[in-house]
Amino acid sequence: MDLSNNSFSGEIPKANPTHNCSLESLHLADNSFTGVFPPVLRGCDSLATLDIGSNRFFGGIPPWIGTQVPSLRILSLRSNGFTGEIPQELSRLSHLQLLDMTSNRLTGQIPVAFGNLTSMRNPEIVSSLASLDGSNYQDRIDIIWKGQELIFQRTIRLLTGIDL
Repeated sequence: MDLSNNSFSGEIPKANPTHNCSLESLHLADNSFTGVFPPVLRGCDSLATLDIGSNRFFGGIPPWIGTQVPSLRILSLRSNGFTGEIPQELSRLSHLQLLDMTSNRLTGQIPVAFGNLTSMRNPEIVSSLASLDGSNYQDRIDIIWKGQELIFQRTIRLLTGIDL
C-alpha cells in the first residue's frame, strides 16, 4: 500500500483487537502523520517494507518491532521525531537489508547486536514482485543519499545498508 507524498495528517488509528494484518509493503512517507510509532503494525507478520519517513512521529522506537514484524527487509524511519535509544531487538530482524533512522533525535550507542544482521552481509533476493488483483506490483524505496533522493525499484534486492 502506497500512501506516500500526500497531505495526510493526524494519528494512525489503533487496530481492532481482532485485526488481521496482511500487508507486505506500507509506504506512508512524506505526509504529516503524528503520534507514536503506529501500534497497528504490531503483528504484521508479512510486512517486508515499511517506510514512514518524513512525518511527525515521536517517542521511542518500540522494541516489539524486532519480534512482532519479523519479515521486515526495509525499515525507513528517517526524518521524524523519534527519541531514545535504538532498540537492541531490531537485531532480531533476520531479513533486514536496509535500515534508515537518520534525522531523528536518537541517543546512546549503536547496539553491538547489529553485527548479527547477517542479511546485511549476505542479502537474500528480496521478492519485490507480488500479484495484486492479477497485475504485477513492484515495490520501491526512496533513499536520501549524499543529499540526493534516489528511488530504487528494480535493484531493490541488491540494497543493503544502515543509515543512523
